[in-house]
Amino acid sequence: MIRHHVITTLNDDAKHMAPEIVATLHEWVKSIPECANFQCGVDAGLTPGAGDLAVMAEFASADDYRVYATDEEHQRIIKEMIAPNAASIVRCQTEY
Repeated sequence: MIRHHVITTLNDDAKHMAPEIVATLHEWVKSIPECANFQCGVDAGLTPGAGDLAVMAEFASADDYRVYATDEEHQRIIKEMIAPNAASIVRCQTEY
């Protein structure tokens, strides 16, 4: 199994966009059957300095992850909604 993690910190003037980004990702991922489990949410505010939103997605294989990662609509969401509004994006894939 492959587990994909993403922590995004938004620019100060874009923090209000976190719920919209999360909702967009939840709607989009329904079209990706290769994604076995998808969790995405806005930071609960429990730890100072935390990112603004997080994604955790699981896949049966690296090939399934690549389908998700390279999907055209996914790339559009990143390019148009996330990247221009992000102060930082940290990604990590783990195998378990």
